[in-house]
Amino acid sequence: MTRQRNRHIGTSLDDWLKDESAKDASFAAGLDEQFDKYRLAQKLKAMRQGAGLSQEQLAERVRTKQPSIARIEKAQTLPKLDFLQRVAHGLGWKMEVRFSRIQAGRRTRSTKRRTRVRGTRR
Repeated sequence: MTRQRNRHIGTSLDDWLKDESAKDASFAAGLDEQFDKYRLAQKLKAMRQGAGLSQEQLAERVRTKQPSIARIEKAQTLPKLDFLQRVAHGLGWKMEVRFSRIQAGRRTRSTKRRTRVRGTRR
């Protein structure tokens, strides 16, 4: 029995993601959603650490439990906007939401994000 060579061996992850996204629009949409969650998680974690707070301390300020903060920071869940607002306030930030038009046919990981949730200091 001969094995067929995997055509993705030796290519970069970006190339594979681009190929899969081109084949399946739902794959591209799901990928974008996962990257959005990851970016949000990294931003919130950096803001918390920058404030010198533990997950437990932030949870107290936000009136939730530490595992809720951990799930967000691990990108396991996408929090609701009202919860994000409470987290922003707990960290001394104001939350702003901005929308931008998506360019047709340009929904890959390597392109710039067009929808952002941004925090600004109060």
